[in-house]
Amino acid sequence: MTVTVDAWSPGARRVSKRDASGWGVDAHVVDLPSGGTFVYAPVRGAAEHYGAPAVILAPKLYPHLGLAEARAAAPEALVCASATALPRLGTQGHAGLVAGEDVRVDGVELLAVPGTKNGETWAFFPARRLLLVCDAFFHVVQPVTGFTGFALRALRTVSGLKLGRTFVWLALADLATYRAWAEATLTRLRPTAVGFSHGEVLVAEDATEQLLAVLRAV
Repeated sequence: MTVTVDAWSPGARRVSKRDASGWGVDAHVVDLPSGGTFVYAPVRGAAEHYGAPAVILAPKLYPHLGLAEARAAAPEALVCASATALPRLGTQGHAGLVAGEDVRVDGVELLAVPGTKNGETWAFFPARRLLLVCDAFFHVVQPVTGFTGFALRALRTVSGLKLGRTFVWLALADLATYRAWAEATLTRLRPTAVGFSHGEVLVAEDATEQLLAVLRAV
């Protein structure tokens, strides 16, 4: 897999890993007003692109290898995950993580997502009107080829802005709870930029309306 860095806005960049099919995963790095960076969903093999992390967020149950590398590269960073995600991350050897629900970081609002089984956590940067999400939405616009592309299209994960079937089937405990919370939260925050763990950053004045339309169609 290849690693690329997209500095899509001053002080904000996407660190992407792509395989031969075009599918991949993305971390996001945002400069904090108090110094250092906020790293969202660290990916394996990319720790050198994170700057000087002050906070590292594991936004679900599974980011073991990328999280281990990020922690090793920044041992002084505050590392957090939702209370739902902490037990499984603990079994993977990640001691000393803090529940994201208890974390207060200047310039960032952490949002543990109710109705999920995977411990999804969003991060919102009010000054930038930037929202970071994990698997709740996908925004893969580049072609994904081969069997991988076929499977992801069948699962409504690509192409364009999607709420994938895998998230509904595997990550959610209660779709109605998630949908009601997400609709209320998006309406309150009204982001104009959205970063995803899979896909391009969406920058648009109507980004909120686009997300709401996808959410209501499920």
